[in-house]
Amino acid sequence: MSALTTGPLSSIDLGGAEIAAYSSVHTAALVVGGDDKLRLVDLASIKEPRLISSLDLPADGQSVAVAGDLVAVALVNPTDKAQPGSILFLRLSGSGDKTTLTTLGEVQVGALPDSVAFNAEGTRLVVANEGEAIDSTTTDAVGSISL
Repeated sequence: MSALTTGPLSSIDLGGAEIAAYSSVHTAALVVGGDDKLRLVDLASIKEPRLISSLDLPADGQSVAVAGDLVAVALVNPTDKAQPGSILFLRLSGSGDKTTLTTLGEVQVGALPDSVAFNAEGTRLVVANEGEAIDSTTTDAVGSISL
């Protein structure tokens, strides 16, 4: 699916929009779709949302979370899904259509990081690293949790 077919978001290409995180401080949503893009959407007017930018990621994004100005994006290992993935941290600035992202850094986590969530204070991040078979018989990524 390259775009929603009805509603206010139907005119925005969100890729395969899989996971979204909303920042009420910045009136913006961050969207990943299992590809190598992080989409930043202006939601200052919910009736007229606009794609602000589409950031190229170093690997496929599986999940995204936001706490205040801090954004975390779960990335699979770009060459071997059974190997450790990473979390890319970014900083949000501005508001509405003036919202921008700045890359802060990346940390290694377990294989196939698939779900990320900040604690209530935004000081810790939990990452569910999906344990699943990579192919039908030989490679099985170990499931784990990273903090």
